[in-house]
Amino acid sequence: MNAPVPDSSLVMPEYVRPWLGDRPSTVLDHGFGPRKVGPEWWQRELAGHTLSQSVSTFDHDGEERLTRSDLFRLGATAVQPDADDDAILTFLWHVLAWEQTAVNAATASASRPSLTLTAVSATWRCYGQLWRPPP
Repeated sequence: MNAPVPDSSLVMPEYVRPWLGDRPSTVLDHGFGPRKVGPEWWQRELAGHTLSQSVSTFDHDGEERLTRSDLFRLGATAVQPDADDDAILTFLWHVLAWEQTAVNAATASASRPSLTLTAVSATWRCYGQLWRPPP
């Protein structure tokens, strides 16, 4: 199967180029502070489901935030062959916290995450080990 060929008549507007070229601020630095992410809420919910992981914000030049670059860093740790369940679940919870915060910000909805951790933790307990190779 051949790859699709882009339409050569489509031209990107010049005003878009500078924005797309600024990957660090547009993509990697995009994030949210602790007030929006709600790490305390996540800690309470995770602990309430007997999960030992936590959700944190990270220092970015003196400002606490959870950014996409943090997710990439946590993901790089989680995909290592020797990554343990805590590293993988820590990555999962941070991705969910970032995504829920982004959705809340985009929709200007509730100030706390509305994700149902009961379903997520039950899924992990039932199926989470299936994708991990045996020791």
